[in-house]
Amino acid sequence: MQTAYPAKTLPVETTNAALSLSIGQEGSLGEEKALFLPSGGTSGKVSPAMNQPGENCRQSLSPPLPNENPCALARSNSSLPQNQIQTREQGVQPVVLHCKDINYSVAIPQDGTFISRAIKRLCARKKPTAGEADVEADKRRKLRKEILCLDGIELVFNPGDFVALMGSSGAGKSTLLNCLSGRVSTGLRGEVDMNGRPCTPQLCKELSCFIQQEDLIFGYLTVEEHLHFQASLRLPKGTTNAEVKRTTSCLLESFGLAHISKSFIGGPHEAARGSISGGERKRLCIASELLSNPSVVFADEPTSGLDSFMAKAVCDQLYTLAAAGCTVLLLGEGRVLYYGDRLAAIAWLEHLGGKPCEIDANPAEYILKVTSLQHLDMTAKTKRLHEWAEAWKLNGQAFLKNWEEQGRDNFKQRSCTFSSILEPVGATNTYRVEEADGEGMPVGQGEDCRENCFRVSIDANKNGIADAVTTQQSVLNALTSVGATRNARKSKRISPFTEAWVLTKRGLLLRLRDPSTSYIRLAATLITALLPSFIYFQMGWNLGDAWNRVSACYQIVLTQSLACLFNVASLFPQARPVAQREYESGVIRMWVYFIGTSTSDTVLFLVFPLIFHLITFFIMGLASSAAKFFQSLGILLLSVLSLQSYGYFISAVVTDEVVALAVTQVIQVVLALFSGFMTQIDQLSPFFRVLAALSPFKYALSAFSVTILENEYFIGEEGERVSGDAFLEGTFGIKRETFASDLGALVGLIVV
Repeated sequence: MQTAYPAKTLPVETTNAALSLSIGQEGSLGEEKALFLPSGGTSGKVSPAMNQPGENCRQSLSPPLPNENPCALARSNSSLPQNQIQTREQGVQPVVLHCKDINYSVAIPQDGTFISRAIKRLCARKKPTAGEADVEADKRRKLRKEILCLDGIELVFNPGDFVALMGSSGAGKSTLLNCLSGRVSTGLRGEVDMNGRPCTPQLCKELSCFIQQEDLIFGYLTVEEHLHFQASLRLPKGTTNAEVKRTTSCLLESFGLAHISKSFIGGPHEAARGSISGGERKRLCIASELLSNPSVVFADEPTSGLDSFMAKAVCDQLYTLAAAGCTVLLLGEGRVLYYGDRLAAIAWLEHLGGKPCEIDANPAEYILKVTSLQHLDMTAKTKRLHEWAEAWKLNGQAFLKNWEEQGRDNFKQRSCTFSSILEPVGATNTYRVEEADGEGMPVGQGEDCRENCFRVSIDANKNGIADAVTTQQSVLNALTSVGATRNARKSKRISPFTEAWVLTKRGLLLRLRDPSTSYIRLAATLITALLPSFIYFQMGWNLGDAWNRVSACYQIVLTQSLACLFNVASLFPQARPVAQREYESGVIRMWVYFIGTSTSDTVLFLVFPLIFHLITFFIMGLASSAAKFFQSLGILLLSVLSLQSYGYFISAVVTDEVVALAVTQVIQVVLALFSGFMTQIDQLSPFFRVLAALSPFKYALSAFSVTILENEYFIGEEGERVSGDAFLEGTFGIKRETFASDLGALVGLIVV
C-alpha cells in the first residue's frame, strides 16, 4: 500500500519550458502523480499546485437535492469528514476520465487572403479541366502545413484525483484542457471517454463543469442574487424556492462568502458600484459551477492574477472537492515526459542526466528548470525533449516499478529535507463504491446491489497506463452492475417557460441597476422631451402648423426609436460573453435566453416612450382627442420595438461593441434618410425604394402622421381650409390608405 503526500502551493515562473505537473490526492480517493509534457512555448506564468484545505473549507458543498440517486463513493476506513462523504451520497457520480492517443493540430493559415487567392486563380492563363482541378486540390491539401499541439497523450484520471497541469505560455495547457472537456472537435484525433462512454459535449455538460480563467459575471447583481439565479437555472426541475434558498445559503457558508452576500459583484463596467475581491469572485464562480453536482471539475488557471492568500483559498476549495471524490483538472500541455509518483519525478530527471536537486530547493522549480533547457538553442532543445519523451515511453514504467520496489524509501530519506515535500499522512489508494436503493438501480436487484459492494485498487504509478486502463474497465463494469453509470442528476432540467421567467427577472434587475438604462436614460428622456415640446409649444391650426406637426411627429418617432436602437446595440454585446459561457455549460438555452432578455428589455424600453409621449403630446398640443393619444402611443411603441429588433440583429452579426456602435450609426443615418420626411419615397429610383422598404421610420412616420392629422383642417394663407390628409399626400406623399399596411410592416419587422 502506498502512502500519500498532501500537495503544497508551488508558484513558479517558467522560461521556454514545456512542462505539466499532475498531482492527485491519493489520501482522498485518488493518487499523487506528476505529468510532464514538452512543447516549444514561450515564457509565461504557471498556475500553482494545490494546498491542503483549512478547517473552514471542510463543510458540505451542497444540500440534498430532490429526486437524486443516493450513490455513495467512500473510501474504506476513510479519514474524510462525514459531511464530505455525504456529498457523494447526494448524487455525485464517480467518473473515470480516460484519454487515449490524443493528437490535436491546427492548420497554418495560407499566404494572402481568400480574395487574393481567388483573384490569382481567376487570372490564370489556362483554365484547368475537372481532372486537373482535382489534382491541384490534392496537391494543395498535401502542401497544407499543420502545427501539432498535442501528440499521443494517453492518461487515466480516477475519482478523487487532484491534477495540476503546469507549463509555459503557449505550450498547449488550455488546449489539452479543452480536449478533455469536450470543447474541441475540429483537428482532434483520439478517444476521450467518461466511464467508457464517448465524451460528447452533451455528456460533458451533464457530468462535468468548466471553471474559466476569466471570471465573467454580471456585476450589478449581489453575490447572493447571483447564486440564487444560478441555482434557479441549474437545479433540477421541481426544486422548490425554499430548496433554492437553502442551497444558496449553504454555498455561501461553504465558500466563505456569507459576509459579502449583500455586496455587489462589480466589474470593469460597474466599478462605480464597488466590487468584491478577485479571490472572492473566483470562489463565487466555483460555487456557481458546483450547483449541478459535477463529477469532474475542469479549472483553467483558477489562481491567475490572485495574491498568495487568495490563491491558497481557491486551491483549498478545489482540494476539498477532490477529497469529496470529484476529479479536479487544472492545466496541461505537450507530449508526455513523465507520469507517475511526484517523488519519483525528481529521481527520473536525475536519471536522465539532470542536475541533482539541491537541499531546500523547490521541487517544482527544479523540475521546470531542468525541463526548460535554457542553455540549449531551439533545435537542440526540441531534440532533447523528444529523446526524453521516447525514453519515458520505452523505460518509464520499468523505472516506476523499480522505484516502488527499491528506490522510494532511500529517496524519501534524502528528500525529507526538501521544504516543499511533507511527510506521509497515512492514506490508502483503495476505495469502494456503494449503491443504496433508489432511482436508477436495476429493477428487482435492490438486495443484490447492496451486497455487490466492491473494492478496487488503482495503481497507475506501478502498473502504468495499460494496467490503469484495465483497472478502469473493471471499475466501470462494477459500476454498471450496481446501476451507477448514469448521471446522478437524473431529473430533467427546468422547463423553457421557467427558464425564460428566471432570465426575464434577472435581465430586468440588471437593466434597473444599470445607470445607462435607468436614471441616466430617464434624465435623457426628460430633456429630449421637454426641449422640443417648448419649441412646438401649443401649435395652432394654420397651414404652417401642419408642417410643424409632421416635423414633431418625425422628432418623436426618431428620438425614441434611436435611443432604443443604440441601447440594444451597446448592451447586448456586453452580456454576450456571459450568455455564451452559460450556454456552453448547459445552464441556458440560447433561444430561451433571447426571449428572456428581449422581454426584460421590452418592459423597460416601453416605459420611457410612454413618459416621452405623455410630455410631448399635451405640451405640443398635437391633438385634442384621447383616442388619438392612445393610437399614436401604440404606433410609437411599435416603432421602438422594430428598432429594438434591428439592434438585436446588429448585435448578433457584429460581436464587438465598438464596431457594433459604428455600424449602428451608419444604419440609423440610412434608415432616417428613407423615412419619407426629407424626400418623397415615390420620387426615388427603384434601388432606393428597396432601401426605403426596410426603414421602420417610413412606416412609423406615415402611420403616426395620419393618426395626428386625420380629420383635422388647417387654414391656408388665403383663408381656405386644407384637410390633414390632403396636406400629407400633397407634401410628403403619405396616403391614408396605407395606414393598415404600415402597421403590418412594423409588426413584420418586429417578428422578423
